[in-house]
Amino acid sequence: MSIDYAVERFNMVLTFTIDAEIDSKIFWIAFQALVNRDDALRTVIEVIDGVPRQLVVPRLPYSMEFIDLSATPDAERVYRNWIEQREVRRLDLSVCSLDSVLIKMTSGRFKWYFNQHNFLNDAWSTASSIGRWPIFTRSPASGACTKPHGLDPYQAYVEYKRQFRQNDSYRQTQTY
Repeated sequence: MSIDYAVERFNMVLTFTIDAEIDSKIFWIAFQALVNRDDALRTVIEVIDGVPRQLVVPRLPYSMEFIDLSATPDAERVYRNWIEQREVRRLDLSVCSLDSVLIKMTSGRFKWYFNQHNFLNDAWSTASSIGRWPIFTRSPASGACTKPHGLDPYQAYVEYKRQFRQNDSYRQTQTY
């Protein structure tokens, strides 16, 4: 039996409206800092002998796309059409399990598109990762940037669950 884990129906798309002026370069730097610190965001799938396995890569340089719709007539309609096409895009999970785009709608209003594949993360873990990420909108020259909050490694949780399944009470519950 084969699982088509890369199919786009497992995409988890989140969109955010940000009513603030954003420096796209600072936004990208902050997002890259989150990816660097969060092993769940750096997890890819490698297939060994036909079996998919999770692999946490030590570095995942991510180049976030920036789209400027601020001069586009009916930018909201264009944005909705773009979302419909983008959310069904297949992610190459051997390379990266996420897709992130910053879209400028008007001066002072941005949309952030974030997609992460459900094969590697569920909605709770994705929201937890993103929820701990401060969105930086000021220049680093101003000294306003702060470090992202610490994240517990996802692999620590996986190891905890592996050890938990080895204890006697878990085995008894499984046989029940």
